[in-house]
Amino acid sequence: MKQPVLIMAIGDTFIDRDLEDSPFSEVEGILRSGDFTIANNEGVYCDTTEPVPNASFPLISSTGMVKLLDNTGIEVVSLANNHALDGGYTGLRSTLEALASIGIKTIGAGQNLEKARCPVEVSRKGNTFGILSFTAVFPQGYEARQGLPGVSPLRTYDFYAHPDAKSWSPGIIPQVITLMDEHDSQQISESIMKLKQNVDYVIVCAHWGDSTKPSVITDFERNAAHMCIDSGADIVIGHHHHSLRGIEFHDGKPILYGLGNFLMDVPNVSNRLKMQTEIDDTTISSISEQIGDFGIWERQGYPTYPYPPECRYTAVFLLEVSDLGIRVGIAPCIIGNDGKPRASKNDSNKDVVDYFLSCTKQANLPQLKLERSALEGFDILWIFGR
Repeated sequence: MKQPVLIMAIGDTFIDRDLEDSPFSEVEGILRSGDFTIANNEGVYCDTTEPVPNASFPLISSTGMVKLLDNTGIEVVSLANNHALDGGYTGLRSTLEALASIGIKTIGAGQNLEKARCPVEVSRKGNTFGILSFTAVFPQGYEARQGLPGVSPLRTYDFYAHPDAKSWSPGIIPQVITLMDEHDSQQISESIMKLKQNVDYVIVCAHWGDSTKPSVITDFERNAAHMCIDSGADIVIGHHHHSLRGIEFHDGKPILYGLGNFLMDVPNVSNRLKMQTEIDDTTISSISEQIGDFGIWERQGYPTYPYPPECRYTAVFLLEVSDLGIRVGIAPCIIGNDGKPRASKNDSNKDVVDYFLSCTKQANLPQLKLERSALEGFDILWIFGR
């Protein structure tokens, strides 16, 4: 019998702060207590960028920032997201090189499609893990192609249907039906099956979903997650929403639909919008009216964290892998007004847990069974499918 392996998974991560300010100081203990950590790298680290026409909200920081990721326990990061090419091909190459310089493995983006699809392998305690990623959310042109850099894509096609085909009701919100691109989905499925032949466990990271509303899990996310599990994946980890999403077990395998933000530094957000995109005060006001408070605006008291209050609830997700199966836990955290994640305590801990459970309930996911323990000063909520 092999020894159990404890994997830590965290959400969107991007650093843009004073180099003397350690952003992980409050969570390093729990991250290092695991065997390795997986994160989503939601931005670009480069000192020279190229203009990118389709980057609507560029997230770019200097290459020096990556040293703040060193010795944190983070070993694998996904670059398959809608910000990986915010600095152009130069920015992507710089990010890949900067992360590699401190020993962090990258997945989901590369110098061509083959490299973007390529998994990485991690070995711990006699167990081998194959990890790959894709994104369904990205500006046109960010996708890797045969001879061009970019992200590993899962393209989709949306169709709109009247929710009641037996009546005339003009102007009501239609049903959205999303179909996966057959070629992309087949490539991803085949990559999972091939990887499964060479490793003990396959982990898939997916960038997907609706980031303009809390709790929502789209039919597409469910279908894509189930496709990954049915193809041989043992764990599916979702990113992009900026706030937590629920958990489901499919054939006994965990799907973490959305890990939310974990450490997202976005100082001077209004100035960034105005300087780097074709957005002015009028446009910002119009967007704000359209999506309400669940947008990215300056927040009083949170100078580097322009996300709504729900996005301050986060967690370190624990994945305990053993011969008996995969156990999922969450260590509830709160993002403070300094932008740092830290263990949530007392009332704030209850708020995070209640919010997470409400996400599962509101998305009509199966009810979960819960147990509690502690680790490195964090309350741990262990989750089991019923």
